[in-house]
Amino acid sequence: MIASQNRFFDFARDKFNRIEEFASNDLALHRKVLYVTYIDSLSALVYPAYRQNRSRFTEFVIKFGNWANAERVCTPHLARALSLNPDPAYDKIRALVHEKLSAWRLCSHVELSADLEASVVGTHWPSGKHYDQPVEGEAWTRLKHVELLYAFRNSLVHDFRQLGPGYDLPEDHDPYYTTTHTVSGEDKTGSFHWELVYPEAFLRHLADTALLATETHVCANQINPADVLKTGKYWVTALNR
Repeated sequence: MIASQNRFFDFARDKFNRIEEFASNDLALHRKVLYVTYIDSLSALVYPAYRQNRSRFTEFVIKFGNWANAERVCTPHLARALSLNPDPAYDKIRALVHEKLSAWRLCSHVELSADLEASVVGTHWPSGKHYDQPVEGEAWTRLKHVELLYAFRNSLVHDFRQLGPGYDLPEDHDPYYTTTHTVSGEDKTGSFHWELVYPEAFLRHLADTALLATETHVCANQINPADVLKTGKYWVTALNR
């Protein structure tokens, strides 16, 4: 058992460290794809029974990623959702969000710790299940950062592009908001908005933290990774019986 665990995590750690071998700045997008895919692969070891990848990924990040802001609600996204639904029932949460964003106006760089806790949003949210989705098809809980990270993951894996401004700097270690200004129209009207950034260093740290937590969990509970991730000769899972 111990030998099998050691082999697996030696292999996993080697694959993690080799991502850094893609050292060129031109390959930054490739590294981000590999980091989120790596997190995905670890989640399959811990939650093999999950059939929905979203719930498996988000649950794993919450439990094994040690990300303090994972369940905070993205304030700019929430503000946008509320702006698309003028129903007065949302006025209480709308006022809170407006107050929060107004306090950011003098900043150009805002950490996620400035976002609202989900519990605070919940206490200001109108009661009734029909209010859960301020925009049809999107519940407000989908605006938590762990959910947005999954959207970020999907864009990287399926579209080979990152959401947000499309850049981050080597010194950026934690997610943050940055301001952007766009000018449009003949009158050169300018608009101001916040862009969410998930830096590469954050993804690396999240993957590293999750690896250590997964190893601790597997070893403490005497789990054999080879049994959980067992595959067969056939590419169609149902045929390996």
